[in-house]
Amino acid sequence: MKITKEKLRQIIKEEVEKRIVVKEATEKADVARLGKKLDRTSGLEQLLSTITDRIEFEQFIRNVIRQSSKNIKHNEIIRAITNIKRALDKEQK
Repeated sequence: MKITKEKLRQIIKEEVEKRIVVKEATEKADVARLGKKLDRTSGLEQLLSTITDRIEFEQFIRNVIRQSSKNIKHNEIIRAITNIKRALDKEQK
């Protein structure tokens, strides 16, 4: 069986995407530490539950991204958001 260029590209793309997902899925120490602090923050869940519509949610996410991404390039932020969207889409299936 002869492998076409398109088939080879597809196989390579799938493998690269798998490796990217695995690499990004492993939580870094800073993220784990922040997660623990957020879990211990009293009243945070109650405050987050006050977000009731898409516009409020977008404003909240925009603020979180702005505050946490001062050392991250714009393209990396877009890539991260795209990866999050892809993961959410998979969860919906």
